[in-house]
Amino acid sequence: MDMTGYGQVVYVDASLDAPPPFDFSPLPDDAEMHLDTHSISPAALTYLARTLFGATAGAYILAIRGYRFDPFTETISEKAMQNLCEAISFFAERRISDQGI
Repeated sequence: MDMTGYGQVVYVDASLDAPPPFDFSPLPDDAEMHLDTHSISPAALTYLARTLFGATAGAYILAIRGYRFDPFTETISEKAMQNLCEAISFFAERRISDQGI
């Protein structure tokens, strides 16, 4: 992921742990890098972009509250859809008001 051309980056993911409707928080600058063979965390990805490519983008995590994660279906519950809509509104309001993130 090329973060060098951007001022801010937002990682978005579903979460069983986030408070409803969503949690939006900055990624700590001192977040540790952990790599494994099957995934890479936002902290590790940001660390690599900053270390290897000099990226300076502020990084944020948007954790949208989900309720069911069934590995055999790709559906979204009504509650989770409402949470997603609220997260989208959150960003739309900031863009319209020119507040940035």
